[in-house]
Amino acid sequence: EKNKEVLLESLKAINTMWQHMNSVIDNTPADRFLILVGHNSGNIPNPMHPYYSKVIWQKTKDETCDNHESLIRRFDSVKVDGNYVSMIIEMLTKGSVKLRVSEMPDSFLKRAYLAEGIKYSEVYFLKQEKTDKIYYCSIATIQDNEYFDKAEHRTTIELAVNHIDIIFKDIN
Repeated sequence: EKNKEVLLESLKAINTMWQHMNSVIDNTPADRFLILVGHNSGNIPNPMHPYYSKVIWQKTKDETCDNHESLIRRFDSVKVDGNYVSMIIEMLTKGSVKLRVSEMPDSFLKRAYLAEGIKYSEVYFLKQEKTDKIYYCSIATIQDNEYFDKAEHRTTIELAVNHIDIIFKDIN
């Protein structure tokens, strides 16, 4: 009976998270909302081991596009470079990072964004699990000169990230 309650609460949390991701996609110019995990294969990150990023949840505006359908498979534990690690460090210290792809240095992330047509992205810290896994989300658009500046878009994004952050923090 206790296990059933835990299962039910976990499924409700997933459903709530999904609703918030949908809200951002449906009510803002964001074209995709990803939840990712950064990890070092179970170890505390250090220079002797590569660092990986993995998409674990995705919601895209155009779910029928082949490019978007395969994001979880395409970005399944990808070894990242120093610039990506720098972005993770900035996200951890500031809570979020805003990335204009045209202004980014040449890197794995910039090339991935360019391949996907992404012009702008915001990355938000969600949770650190023990010492080895970092959960974060990315909200991105393919639209030129779109930075989620309108008050209603900014509010929708901030509320969704806040609610998802609470969901992640409540998980033991």
